[in-house]
Amino acid sequence: MTEQLVVPAVATDAGIIASSEVIFAILVAWLWLGEGLNLVQIIGAVIVLVGIILTQTARVNDLIGAGLAYRA
Repeated sequence: MTEQLVVPAVATDAGIIASSEVIFAILVAWLWLGEGLNLVQIIGAVIVLVGIILTQTARVNDLIGAGLAYRA
């Protein structure tokens, strides 16, 4: 019965959520520690985040053959 309650995570969603760690680190450093970013660091962070989102969302849906897929 517990197998029916578990919803498998989509790899793309999990990758984007895991990559958002940078955003939370920046927010904590700014709010709690009083740190700041200069313009070059902000531009670099934006480039990295856009690259992560582009690579995670550009995946083809069928990355593995049907014979290799896990079946419950």
